[in-house]
Parts: sequence; C-alpha cells; structure tokens
Amino acid sequence: YDKTQRHSLQVPLELMYSYRKDGDINGPGFDIHAGALFDFGLFHMVTWYESGTESRINFFAGDNPLLSRYDIKLGGGLDFQWYWFRLGVEYHYGMLNQLHPNLRTGIDQSAGLINNLQSSQLSVRLTITYPTNY
Repeated sequence: YDKTQRHSLQVPLELMYSYRKDGDINGPGFDIHAGALFDFGLFHMVTWYESGTESRINFFAGDNPLLSRYDIKLGGGLDFQWYWFRLGVEYHYGMLNQLHPNLRTGIDQSAGLINNLQSSQLSVRLTITYPTNY
C-alpha cells in the first residue's frame, strides 16, 4: 500500500459574521468566515511498497527538499448551528508555489514540465458542543 502523512501548523486570520435566531448564542444560526490561513509544514512523508521493498521520501528534509514548508491560503467557509450540533464546510487555496526554490530553477519549461505546484484544502466537519448560558 501507499501512504502519505502530512502534518502542519495552521494559523487562521479571518473575519467572521455570525447570526443566531433570537440572539441566543446556543440557538440555531450560521457563521460565514473568510480570510487567510498561514501554513507551516512540520512533516511530509510518503511511503510506498514495490516488489516487497519499502521506500520513503520526506519532502521537507535533506539538503535538497522537494517542497516548501510555507504557504498562505486564502478562502472561507460556512457553518450551520442547530443547538448542540454544528456542521461546517470550508475551502482554502494556496497562493505560494509549493515546489522548493532549488527544484524550480532546474526545471526545463520548454519540455512541458511543471514548475508551479499550488495546494488546496477542503474541510467538512461535524461538531457536537455542550451548550452554555451566559
């Protein structure tokens, strides 16, 4: 089997609009948010097996890494809340080229090789919260 593991630290900087029916913070409503997501890659390992032999690549390690650790993603999302339950979806698109600068310089564009790699992220979540009264 093939396996990809990527771990990163993401720091959002977003604006949000919230609406709750009757002004009750725990009541039904929705949130809309948009902004930037600063992404710092901590670890990116791909493992695969071929003819019984395990091979691995760490995309961030070594003297010549394949991918850049940093990205700035722009996007937003929508959350619906119904008392204890919250359903949300969000999408972010990476603005920075993910190919490491050392790798980009050696690519011959006339040969039709790609020298630009953008990332995107789609998240869907279901959250169950314990309601509180303020």
